[in-house]
Amino acid sequence: MTSEAWEKAGLIAIQTRDASLDGHLWYGVLSTGVYCRPSCPSPAAHPENLRFFQSSDQAMQAGFRACKRCHPDQVAPYPPWLERAVDALSMGVSPGDTAVQVGVSPAALTRAMQRWLGVAPKAMAQFCLTQSFVDLRAQGHSVLNASLMAGFASEASMRRGVLRWLGLSPSRLAEPLTLSWGLSAMPLGWLLVALSPRGVAFAAMGDRPGPLLADLAERFPSAQLAPMNEACGDALQALASGQAVNLPLDLSATAFRMQVWQALQAIEPGQPLHYAQLAKQIGSPKAARAVGSACAANPVCLSVPCHRVVPATGGLGGYRWGQWRKAWLLAMES
Repeated sequence: MTSEAWEKAGLIAIQTRDASLDGHLWYGVLSTGVYCRPSCPSPAAHPENLRFFQSSDQAMQAGFRACKRCHPDQVAPYPPWLERAVDALSMGVSPGDTAVQVGVSPAALTRAMQRWLGVAPKAMAQFCLTQSFVDLRAQGHSVLNASLMAGFASEASMRRGVLRWLGLSPSRLAEPLTLSWGLSAMPLGWLLVALSPRGVAFAAMGDRPGPLLADLAERFPSAQLAPMNEACGDALQALASGQAVNLPLDLSATAFRMQVWQALQAIEPGQPLHYAQLAKQIGSPKAARAVGSACAANPVCLSVPCHRVVPATGGLGGYRWGQWRKAWLLAMES
């Protein structure tokens, strides 16, 4: 990442107090001599007084001391009870009962999960149901039986959950499928690409290869994962080098989400749109929220450039592969 892009990403993260960048970027304030994490609640300093670092050691070597409000030198900034809350939700405990179990109010639970995990308790509970459904389908259960055994209230809610979190139709989870996959290091971290005979079915960015492979396996539990072939290697190189235009894709979703993803591919680099503007372009001017949901469910980063959609109210909005990566991509394209 260039220093200019790094500074742009840092400024945006500080303005929005983006907790997803904690652990990736630290900033020092010349006027106070302290360094902080991007989510620090302290008032934002003037940009000319900021210096950015890629580790807390770099900040200390530059003469800054740790902030006593956000403790940027601590390894695990999230609340210690948050992991227990996620475990309870994954076991089917309701969000209200989960808050009681961990000893916080429902509002505090919601704020903590949205800050550190980027998802509300209710959405996390639905994700856990979806994961149970995927596991049951992988064991050979029918769509209906797996839906009931997982705990969905209805088949409709199951389909909404699977489409939201996986971007797939429930029936496709059991289709025999061979995916060629490959990994590559890039300025934004690790990039994983999975290719079916029809095109790119999955592409994701992350800090470590392990979670990316786990995400791929969870999304396609019945697929046979094959070593990278020539076509997959070409797709991986194209995505890593920013030359992802016109790559063949193999996506499955509702008609509306497919329409949104096609519209995303038509957005020119350096010309981001607001969610409402994209909704108007596809003929659904009142569907800005649904457009945001479709962007969040996008299974192919970069080639379907959902990073080019931002809120009309300012800031970056969400990005499933990390808000700092969205800031970097937008900065490079501008």
